[in-house]
Amino acid sequence: EDLPRQLNLSMGHPWIYSNEVANISELTAHPAGTVVDVADPGGEGMGVGVLNRQASIVVRRLRGLEAGEEVTQELLRQRL
Repeated sequence: EDLPRQLNLSMGHPWIYSNEVANISELTAHPAGTVVDVADPGGEGMGVGVLNRQASIVVRRLRGLEAGEEVTQELLRQRL
């Protein structure tokens, strides 16, 4: 049996689909690659991700980062 989607996200699943984003219409102005904070429906921080509004997976979360944490070029280089 599949886990409820919110539980998957709470457990750290890295993909967030467009239909799971409450403010999706507000994100159209942001270019692909924009770093965004991710929060649950109650506003609790769930991490940081990279936005691509043109894809069905609109946010790909970066593992191990808290909401509000800075994403630097050095961090990205280390992860490649």
